[in-house]
Amino acid sequence: MTVQEAIEIVTNAVQTDNMTVEQDKALAIVQKALEEVEQYRALGTVEELKEAREKQPKTDWIPCEERLPLPKGNEQMVEVDVTVAGDGRNVRVPAFYFFATCNFHVYGIGGAKIKNVIAWMHKPQPYKADHLGEVNGMVEGGAEHE
Repeated sequence: MTVQEAIEIVTNAVQTDNMTVEQDKALAIVQKALEEVEQYRALGTVEELKEAREKQPKTDWIPCEERLPLPKGNEQMVEVDVTVAGDGRNVRVPAFYFFATCNFHVYGIGGAKIKNVIAWMHKPQPYKADHLGEVNGMVEGGAEHE
């Protein structure tokens, strides 16, 4: 028996003209729950979902409690992205990390110190085109060659 068949059987077997308001509400909840189960089943089994999650690329986020950025050579600061703990959600913010003060600051000149940083990651290196901004027939700004 499919979930859809079960929904129809429950609906037809229970639904009568003399149902109480509570019974009608309960029936609606059961129908909705069965429909949601069917939607989740369409996504795959728990094992299939775990396998798909494991195949996802790993992020390069580094918890601050694990370690902070380290200087390369004579660097005074490094450009990073940080995750800031907010009110009920975390926010990704471009930032600088200053080695002298061991603080994260908002990206830009005169950037304020950022509090509640919980993780950070190095910025990826910019894409390097084959020659002088030309990529697959495109030039800087996205205009096509004519």
